[in-house]
Amino acid sequence: MVDQLAANTAGLKQANVELGRTLGLTDTIMGAVREGLFLLTPELAIEAKYSAATRRIFSQEELAGADFLDLIRQITPESTQELTARFLRLLFNPAKTDSVIAKINPLKEVEASFPSRSGQLEQKFLTFTFERIREGGEIRHAMVTVADITPRVLLAQQLKASQQRMERQAELLLSVMHVEPQMLREFIEDAHTEL
Repeated sequence: MVDQLAANTAGLKQANVELGRTLGLTDTIMGAVREGLFLLTPELAIEAKYSAATRRIFSQEELAGADFLDLIRQITPESTQELTARFLRLLFNPAKTDSVIAKINPLKEVEASFPSRSGQLEQKFLTFTFERIREGGEIRHAMVTVADITPRVLLAQQLKASQQRMERQAELLLSVMHVEPQMLREFIEDAHTEL
């Protein structure tokens, strides 16, 4: 009996060592991923383990147990908040398919405002994806991935503005080319004479 108890104790110690190693690897992964990654409960609370990028993206140090809907209310416009509340009710509805959930996600690309240290609001563009985690046919959690896509959105806006500027310049050039050749020649000669 003593030998069996010693063997069980040794087995438990080995299991604890392995569990500690696994938890260390999980922490390493959660510290290294660039996206915000966390689990959401059916009550819309953020679970205790989340990636370090989650804190950076949301500009908050402690998110464990935070109400996700309250967090969204703090950073998004009212219209987005209402859609998000309806979406989150459907997220944990097992009758809705995963493809429907992906299509109706109102947080695919959202502009969010965060208070900065200077007291002004800092604008960010975020994208959220939701994967439902089932256990025994029931949806136990939703794995949420959030990415800060601000640089990509700003670059797209700059490209669009540049394209519009080029289109206006091309229209101006075409309008000048439609002037009668004699008028254009006189304008050029007058400008040359003045110079």
